[in-house]
Amino acid sequence: MRKTQWIAAVAGAGGGAAVIYAIPPVLYSCLADDENWGEFFKAAAPAYGATTAGLLAVAAASLALHNGRQDRKARQIVDDRGHNAESIRELRSRYTTAVEQLADTRTTISQAGVYAIAAIADDWLRINLPDTLQINTKAEAQTCINVLTAYLRQQHPNFDHDDIEYRHEGQVDQVIRDTILRTIVEHLRPGHDGQSWTELTFDLNGATLHNVNFEDCVFKGAANFGASRFYGRRTAFSNVRFNGAAIFAQAQFFGNNTEFAFAQFCTGANFEGAKFRSADKTLFDFAVFGAITSFADAAFYSNETHFGDADFGSPVTFKNAIFGGELVSFESPVNWKNVIFDWNDDVQWKPPNVVPKLWPPQVAKIDPAKE
Repeated sequence: MRKTQWIAAVAGAGGGAAVIYAIPPVLYSCLADDENWGEFFKAAAPAYGATTAGLLAVAAASLALHNGRQDRKARQIVDDRGHNAESIRELRSRYTTAVEQLADTRTTISQAGVYAIAAIADDWLRINLPDTLQINTKAEAQTCINVLTAYLRQQHPNFDHDDIEYRHEGQVDQVIRDTILRTIVEHLRPGHDGQSWTELTFDLNGATLHNVNFEDCVFKGAANFGASRFYGRRTAFSNVRFNGAAIFAQAQFFGNNTEFAFAQFCTGANFEGAKFRSADKTLFDFAVFGAITSFADAAFYSNETHFGDADFGSPVTFKNAIFGGELVSFESPVNWKNVIFDWNDDVQWKPPNVVPKLWPPQVAKIDPAKE
């Protein structure tokens, strides 16, 4: 019972008692031929006493009920605060232990640290704390992610981009890097059983990454791969959706294939100064450039580079870009708006390996039935 309700109930009971006490004297006054108030109150005393006792008992019971509920509510608040405080202490204690495990030189213990940090991030995102505690659970989870990405940003002990199959088996470092990447990717793909990390940010600036496979991932926060080095047989960002900033400035792509096919750059992307050195192909087929994107000063050295069927619906610049290899294709774009090349004013400066020969490319006619 709320305090106001209890007060109203007591007031109502008091009003009712006043009526009960007033009725007998009124009736006596109206009906008696010869009023004798002394005899009336002497006769009515036992009844008034019983009534008073009953009303007092009801009032006492109501007060006890109210106080009991208030006590239980207070105990619940204390219990909740204690439980929340214990949960926070436990998470932070686990975090300290997990970071120590990650730094261990033994593979199994370091891997356990990766999984433990990921689990702590999930628990921070899952826990429901009252606003009065002023704890940003998303920021706490972000701290866990920052530890994992910081590991990947460390200098690779024996990086060799010419050896695309380099694994250095027996070296803890590469095994842990693979574990961290797999864990991040799992949390960024739709349908993941646990907590989603798509709202968080990923700072992999300067990281060295092997056989990256971010296919189908969703980045709602910023994704910074600036100055990163990608090596291995395949680097895959196919069908990735970048809702936040996508930064690949000064990144270098080695190995056999680099794939951004069907990628969606919803808020633009920065590939300024990026070097695509994949031996075979660099693919941006069907990519969607939904906001200003820059490939200024980028270099495409792959044997083949494809932007076929891409959607250049927003300004994209290739100013000062280098187009090497045998083929660079921009054929059949879905949209072609404000795409800047060094030869925009004079098509004779277009490199012969860039197709189509007839420039600018003709926008593909889309069959509405196939959309």
